[in-house]
Amino acid sequence: MEHRCEFDSRKPEVRSSSGFTRHEVTTGHSLEKIGDRNQLKRFIACDLGVEWVTQKPMNASVEAIVGAAYEDGGMEVGKKVVEILEAKEAASAFEQDASVYPPLEDRPTKETICLFDVDGTLTPARGDASPQVLQLLSALRHKCAIGFVGGSDLIKQQEQLGTPEIPVTSLFDFCFSENGLTAFRLGQQLAGQSFIGWLGEDKYKQLVNFCLRYISEIDCPVKRGTFVEFRNGMINISPIGRNCSLRERNDFEAYDKTHQIREKFVAALKEKFSDLGLTFSIGGQISFDVFPTGWDKTHCLQHIEREKKISGVDYKTIHFFGDKTSKGGNDYEIYEDERTVGHSVRNPEDTMKELKKMFDL
Repeated sequence: MEHRCEFDSRKPEVRSSSGFTRHEVTTGHSLEKIGDRNQLKRFIACDLGVEWVTQKPMNASVEAIVGAAYEDGGMEVGKKVVEILEAKEAASAFEQDASVYPPLEDRPTKETICLFDVDGTLTPARGDASPQVLQLLSALRHKCAIGFVGGSDLIKQQEQLGTPEIPVTSLFDFCFSENGLTAFRLGQQLAGQSFIGWLGEDKYKQLVNFCLRYISEIDCPVKRGTFVEFRNGMINISPIGRNCSLRERNDFEAYDKTHQIREKFVAALKEKFSDLGLTFSIGGQISFDVFPTGWDKTHCLQHIEREKKISGVDYKTIHFFGDKTSKGGNDYEIYEDERTVGHSVRNPEDTMKELKKMFDL
């Protein structure tokens, strides 16, 4: 599909009430049907470091945003914005195709399910799934059941895999957020559990207070905000702070590989709270998860095993794809579990390569 942005240099620069210069933008599909201005602005500002877009009003048309992206940000920014639109278009097609997926019990390979980690497996770290990944998952879903299992909450996975118009729970047969402590089957939420209910308020406060004191003494290049993120089934600890930009995230990952900031932090927590029955799992680029032992990603497998009583489908082959499969990584336990067939991948492209080979897609 060809995309271009056309400008008429003979016409004077006219700015609309939204503050954008008017341009004729052709992207090969209807932008009005896509229209997620929040995602466009966030991507351009955070991922590409282009600050002008954060000053633009939220009610600006998508055509104006794309036009301004080409004009103010150059060809690279313009192309990146169009890539977002293509991904959203693919997600929309993915959802529309859902109505023709066979029921779980009628899939050609009905006793097989593929489970995927999110960051680094289906998407770049905290990035969005590409159109190619979504299209491949759609083709795979016609053959067998598919699901994702991630440590993040559903809101983040919605941003990465779905769109504001398309719930991520409609794009997969099984959705396991926070390692399966928040779970969906065919769009319907299943019973969940609470980390703070399990640990208790007093012990939770002791844990958080220790983490904040420890972080205050860490010397790393930058610190931002949201050092402790409370989730339903766990807490996520980030020495740099989850509010860092993509560039800062990448810089911290490189710094951490040299100085083992997270590894030393986890060792201190294990020593201090050895009696609480907690697991500390390093994942992604900037943080690690803390949750009750046994509440790792293998927690989601109970829902898979329960499917036999619901639809009669007995998943005898459970493929799991993840990138943090070494000991200490947040994919390690499910990757090594005897109930799964583990596949260690490096990135979304590697995942696609494996799926094409395994399922003749």
